Amino acid sequence: MRFWAVTAQFIFAPLAIIASSSVSAQEAPQADLEQLSRNLEDAETSFQYARAAAAAGDTKAAIAALERVLQINPDLANIKLELGLLYLRVGQADLARSYLEAAVNAPDAPPDARIRARQALRTAEGNLSTLRLAGFLSSGVQYQSNPNGSPDFVSVQPQLGNVSPIILSGDDLTIPRGGDFSFNLSGNLEAAVGLGGQAGHELVLDGYASQNWYRDETDIDLTYLQGRFGPRFNLGGATSSTGLVRPYVLGTLLSLGGDRYYGSVGGGADLLFRTGLTTSVAIEGRYEDRTYRNSTLRGAASDQSGDYWTGQVQGTWQFQPRTRLIGNVNGQIVDADRAYQSRKSGAAQIGLGHVFAPPVGTLAWYLSGSFGYRYTRYEEPDTLVDRDTRRQEDRFDVALALSIPLNASLALDARFQHTWNRANLPNYDYNNVSGLFGVTARF
Repeated sequence: MRFWAVTAQFIFAPLAIIASSSVSAQEAPQADLEQLSRNLEDAETSFQYARAAAAAGDTKAAIAALERVLQINPDLANIKLELGLLYLRVGQADLARSYLEAAVNAPDAPPDARIRARQALRTAEGNLSTLRLAGFLSSGVQYQSNPNGSPDFVSVQPQLGNVSPIILSGDDLTIPRGGDFSFNLSGNLEAAVGLGGQAGHELVLDGYASQNWYRDETDIDLTYLQGRFGPRFNLGGATSSTGLVRPYVLGTLLSLGGDRYYGSVGGGADLLFRTGLTTSVAIEGRYEDRTYRNSTLRGAASDQSGDYWTGQVQGTWQFQPRTRLIGNVNGQIVDADRAYQSRKSGAAQIGLGHVFAPPVGTLAWYLSGSFGYRYTRYEEPDTLVDRDTRRQEDRFDVALALSIPLNASLALDARFQHTWNRANLPNYDYNNVSGLFGVTARF
């Protein structure tokens, strides 16, 4: 119970801050707005004033305050995005278009913000029923110290009575160990067509593809394909959207080392709610029927086939003009064909993102960092590993990423991540350090 209490506090604290900030802003009396309006000389005060004004329904005052923020910090794409949405709300389509076009491909724009910006651009341009294409293409070189997740030690359970497990040293492992380089190529394409009317609803088909080629460990070369199809409904209308709802069907294919690993079909729904000018909450629920396939290297892969249920909640709070806080909690329930592969897992992540003036050039750089924790508990022991012990894992991830825009749609990316996977069975206990450098093009 203590674990759940600490986890709940860790994750829901940022979400509670988001909710409370929205409520307090909505309840801000006119006197508070007047007091803030007397001191709009700095970007922070202007930003707080804009939040309070928008919550109080004074859109024009919010616009004026955000314009003041941009005068002080002209490189803030997130402020341009909010200005574009506000100008659209008051019927200034030309001004809205100029700000939205400047913000839609910014490296610091969250995925939901890009969606809102593109829908708003469709409204501003009067193209409510035309086909719209958007996406990205990313490539890079990555180094990992332990891409296989190989343990330092591994236990082998003898099948002779109650003999204790035998512990083999790392030198005796048949699992390849050591670092390796890989080349990564990934991309996303979204095709959306308006459903007519002024609400901004769309029918959306989107696909994601990723390919990793390893220099030495070709057995783990990865190919991943996923497609989703379904409508996306705009809550509150296109010019004053308060959220999005998108049900979808999906299909997924994953191969490892050139052999099909699993395929799945399923469906789910995405929900996004804007709780204030700079706060939002996103919710997703998904079901997949996964079918794993055995191969020469993975002879028992099919034991993982079954029902996969996944859910997550994420809150975002832009509490300063240049800085946002992101909190995420998610979980998964797996009902596999073999009980020793059935499991429950839960995860929590908290991160910060910060836009800062570049040491060279004029486009702002985006730095983000995060800390994450995931636990996984299996229902039954794997008798080939240990007949009495159910597998349990606690994973910790620390990540740091930097995006350097070269122009409106092209950016350099650098990422560092350290993973610690602590397990009660030494077979699954490992560390991995990775670093990536690449480039991303958005359109």
